[in-house]
Amino acid sequence: MKGCIRPHHSRGLCNNHAQLLRRHGTLEPTTEAERVRRWRESFHRDRVVQSHTYPKIGQRHAHRVVMEKKLGRALLSDEIVHHIDGNKQNVDPENLELMTRAQHIREHLPQLIAARKARAAARRQARGDEVPF
Repeated sequence: MKGCIRPHHSRGLCNNHAQLLRRHGTLEPTTEAERVRRWRESFHRDRVVQSHTYPKIGQRHAHRVVMEKKLGRALLSDEIVHHIDGNKQNVDPENLELMTRAQHIREHLPQLIAARKARAAARRQARGDEVPF
C-alpha cells in the first residue's frame, strides 16, 4: 500500500492492510453505510446453521435461548438443556428438558459405557486379541 510505513509481509502489505483486504476485499476507504451493510451481511452469515452442530441464535445455542424463554429466566451455569428425542437440531420447547449436570450424565451413562465397550472390543479385534468370554 502506497504511503504505508509499516513492515510489509503478506502480498506486499503490512499486517493491517492485509487484514483489511481479507475482511473487506478492498483497500479502498468505505463509507459508514458500507461498513454497516458488511456487518449485517456477516451477522446473518454467522447465523447459518451447520448440520453437525447445535443451531445458534446469534452467538448462543438456540436450545438454551428457547429454554430461557420457556422458563422466563436465565439458565444457571450448572443447568443442562437435554433434547428428549436426541436430535440436537430439534429446538421445539416440548422436546427440551432442563436437567442438572449430574442428571444429564445419569441419563447418558448407559450409552457412554456401551460405546466405550464397543470401541475397546473393536481395538481388541483389530489387534487379534481374544475376546474375554
